[in-house]
Amino acid sequence: MDGDEKAVLEAFLRAIPDIRWDAEEIHNRVHGIAKGLGIAPPSKAFASFYRILIGKDTGPPRLGYFLSNLSREFVEERIRACIT
Repeated sequence: MDGDEKAVLEAFLRAIPDIRWDAEEIHNRVHGIAKGLGIAPPSKAFASFYRILIGKDTGPPRLGYFLSNLSREFVEERIRACIT
């Protein structure tokens, strides 16, 4: 995991308590984090999540929908395990 990928995951982890756990909110938050960190293309940020969750660079077309079908606690625990 490179520095940008880790930064996206760390920022998302910090934001989890404030995120309404639905597909659109999650997608927009990840996109906003990527933009705020200057990560281009944004798909690199989305790939970070797929890599830690399913071991692939790509996954379902909308990351927000995918994550919204997982428990918030599971996603949080998985991110913590991968960035430490």
